[in-house]
Amino acid sequence: MKNAAFFVFVLAFSSVSFADRLDDFEVDAKTKKSSSKAPKNEQNNSKLSNFIFEGFFYDVGVSFVQAISDAGAASFKRASSYSDQHKVGQEPSDSPIFATAIGKRYVPFVRLDLQHGSAGDDVSFNDMSIETGYGAVALLYRNSLYKERDPADELSMDQLFLLYRMLVSERVKTDLGIGRYRVMGNDSTSDIALKFALGFNFTKKLGIEISSVSVHGANLDIADREFGILYDFDALSLKLGYRSVDADSHQLRGILAGLSFQY
Repeated sequence: MKNAAFFVFVLAFSSVSFADRLDDFEVDAKTKKSSSKAPKNEQNNSKLSNFIFEGFFYDVGVSFVQAISDAGAASFKRASSYSDQHKVGQEPSDSPIFATAIGKRYVPFVRLDLQHGSAGDDVSFNDMSIETGYGAVALLYRNSLYKERDPADELSMDQLFLLYRMLVSERVKTDLGIGRYRVMGNDSTSDIALKFALGFNFTKKLGIEISSVSVHGANLDIADREFGILYDFDALSLKLGYRSVDADSHQLRGILAGLSFQY
């Protein structure tokens, strides 16, 4: 009888310890409120510090803004060029990079991604994102639905971003975005988010994409990162990747696979 009681106790403890991963993640994702106020920063800047900031950093800042502006202009130029080619019935450029990257996956008018992945033995997720825009400006919406088998539970995370898409070169594209990140489980919590994405094409067909979303606000504290390898077939790409969504001491990490459709 004592052995049976001990077995029941161990089984119950194990269930409490290892179940409810999605609930634990949701709790960790919410920003912890501090009861004490942080001390005020001292504002005594030396003349040397002011000189460095106003001189060196000003010049760097101007150069950086100019580079962002030029890369954005390149996105508009390539989108316009791609659109004009189709209006007159011409084929896209024969460039090994332009034919796929420019006007399609890199600067699409519309892009739809469908993915499925795993975040451990007991958690899987389905993911959908749609991006639409022209040239450097675009809107991105993404929804990820995580499901836990035992105990049965669901957690949904969605993102809405205004993107600034930049063509740095024929092979390289970067995105900067600002928007909203929302977690919906036992309740709904949202916060402001920043996004950075990088795309690089090795060849006409093969490329990689890296994205990082940072949410460090009053309500949520999440780091959502993803790496993917894509193989292109004109308007369709096959994707294999890895996604990590971290919230304090709990993470949802695992491989994913999917399709990307671009126009």
